[in-house]
Amino acid sequence: FAGGEIAVRHLTSLGRRRIGVVASRQDLRQVAERIRGARSAAAAAGAELEVIEAEALTVLAGRTAGESVVARSRAERPDALFCVNDLLAVGVLQAFAFRHQVAVPEEIALVGYDDIAFARSTVVPLTSVAQPADLMGRTALALLEEEIADVGAPRRHVSFRPSLVERESTLG
Repeated sequence: FAGGEIAVRHLTSLGRRRIGVVASRQDLRQVAERIRGARSAAAAAGAELEVIEAEALTVLAGRTAGESVVARSRAERPDALFCVNDLLAVGVLQAFAFRHQVAVPEEIALVGYDDIAFARSTVVPLTSVAQPADLMGRTALALLEEEIADVGAPRRHVSFRPSLVERESTLG
């Protein structure tokens, strides 16, 4: 939830008001929560939000979703996109850059999710929501060790806050 909220709050802080969320697999809890967070931030900012359905959480599916955005008239396009993972965002960037020359971020600002290593190396370096993966892994191991040591102990719940890594896809 927090990651979707962070992404859309960033986009609306830049003056973007027509936000698209590129998503697939809304049956996955993390995807549904990212969309829910995006909706919350858009509503708080008075921005429009539409979900643009992709076929999968892949680069190719992102490229297809990007092509569907390019096929719209300029007036009907969103002015920003939040992709629920970086693979989708990379595909969207490809669709915009290859034949269509949609300027990122001038025409459409773009945010991904996961901050994969490739995000900083794309044709326009990708702004992305990052999760503290190392800390999450270490914490999961510690929780497992605690549970093994005391099977009857109540389970602890640990939450992590994602952060925004700003790059040129929103900053220009």
